[in-house]
Amino acid sequence: MKRPTLSSDRRVSPRFIADFPVKVEVRKLHCKPSMVSGRTANISKQGLSLILDAPLPLSSLVALSLDLAPSYPSVQTKGRVIWSNPLPGGEEFLCGVQILGLKAKHLLIVGQLIKDKDKEKFEEKVFDRRERERRKEMVPIDFLERRIRERRSKTSVFKKCVTVLRSNLLRDQEVFAREILPIGHSKVMLARKELITFSCCSYLGLAVRPEVKEAIIEGVKKYGTHISSSRVLGGTSTMHNLLEKEVAKFIGGENCITYNGGYLANLGCIPALVTKNDFVIIDAKSHASVIDACRLTGGNLLTYTHSNMGDLEEKLKKCRVRSNKLIVTDGVFSMDGDLAKLDKIFELSQKYNAGLMVDDAHAIGVLGENGAGTCEYFGLKGKIDLVMGTFSKAFGGFGGFVVGRKKVIDYLRYASRTFVFSLGLPIPIVAGLLAALDIIKKEPQLRVNLWRNVRYLKENLQGLGYDTGNSQAAIIPVIIGDDIKTCQMARRLEHLGIFADAIVYPAVRKRESRLRLIVTSVHSVDELEKTIWVFKKTGKELNLI
Repeated sequence: MKRPTLSSDRRVSPRFIADFPVKVEVRKLHCKPSMVSGRTANISKQGLSLILDAPLPLSSLVALSLDLAPSYPSVQTKGRVIWSNPLPGGEEFLCGVQILGLKAKHLLIVGQLIKDKDKEKFEEKVFDRRERERRKEMVPIDFLERRIRERRSKTSVFKKCVTVLRSNLLRDQEVFAREILPIGHSKVMLARKELITFSCCSYLGLAVRPEVKEAIIEGVKKYGTHISSSRVLGGTSTMHNLLEKEVAKFIGGENCITYNGGYLANLGCIPALVTKNDFVIIDAKSHASVIDACRLTGGNLLTYTHSNMGDLEEKLKKCRVRSNKLIVTDGVFSMDGDLAKLDKIFELSQKYNAGLMVDDAHAIGVLGENGAGTCEYFGLKGKIDLVMGTFSKAFGGFGGFVVGRKKVIDYLRYASRTFVFSLGLPIPIVAGLLAALDIIKKEPQLRVNLWRNVRYLKENLQGLGYDTGNSQAAIIPVIIGDDIKTCQMARRLEHLGIFADAIVYPAVRKRESRLRLIVTSVHSVDELEKTIWVFKKTGKELNLI
């Protein structure tokens, strides 16, 4: 049984906690003495407390034999039982014994023991105080509060945040969330070092175009930073309406609705259209925003094997004949750079009377004769029910949009929660997006330069022996397969002046880790040649080629 904790008794005669074996001989009138074994709980010159296997009769006389610390001889004395209480459980008893008398030599022994123990206790207190002071100097003032929060988090919903996760291992690789400073068209500054970046999705270099920056500056001067209100309640602006009109015309739809991000566009659009008992069918490699949006619908989510039209048709057949169905696919798959088989998907949507939505974030401005995306590339401009896009890629700005039929877009303006309950895009950003759209339409040479760079870099990487998958867009994956090697590769590239994305699970499937290179129209030939040289050197060092 666990021994009870007894604090020191602040009396004239010092009392200290002690755990010594003890034998007690109980003497009663006209009875044979009985022996009880136990241990001491605390001791002083005047008395002691004992933990025994059996109770002692009150006021009875006892003979005590104490086996003290190894460096002290045993002590024999007499005493009287002054109290006796059972401990929790009833198996042991705590008894108080008053010492009636100690021989001079025994008195000296106990006195010296108490003195030594008091000295040890004093020195221990001094050491503890000094140690606490030393630790206070080493840790922040809020250390105790933080420890309390951490202790609470281990038994709450935050438990997952303080346990050792795979994310900790990835963080230690030092290739994620690196602090950079963009400089120029295709370079960033990292730790005072200039790197060629293949991580920026500004495919046409519009994020740093002087015309776009000037439009934003003029927008701030004329309209301020923001209207600070939801467009539904606080009113929309002429600039917003003009942007939506121009984007709808460019993509080939009747109307357009803008959001504060591409992610929010999917999260707002899909759940507003797909409700309980409806079916939504998506590709297995759909973007996370598509997957999350479909989970929010409350409808039936079906997933078909990546780009497998036979499996897509099987999933459509599983849907009830008269049920509402929506197929959602990426136009360009962001981790592989391959294209959806949009022409065949469109045919199946017509055959099975299903709606079709395309997430064209990585295609608009890049694919098609005029840069209108995969719909234009496959000759389906104006025929797809809904086209979702983002302003943060080829436009070089911020925000997202959905283009479709007028009645559908009008419905979304009042049913899409991420639109109704969010502020509108800042007007200066809208001004910059209008300038960017104008450049996309007027300067097709930007796309020509982009595709020249894409072909040059991909062909040379393949020539070195790298696996670039089935990339058909401006995204070139360099598939490595191992998370740690992928991170090591990214660090080596960084050391040699190349900034590239390390993509690992769950962004891609396990054993499909890769570096993702995003090529832009503003990468120079010299920069591409240096990149090829670095990949050759690093690949040989890591035995990848």
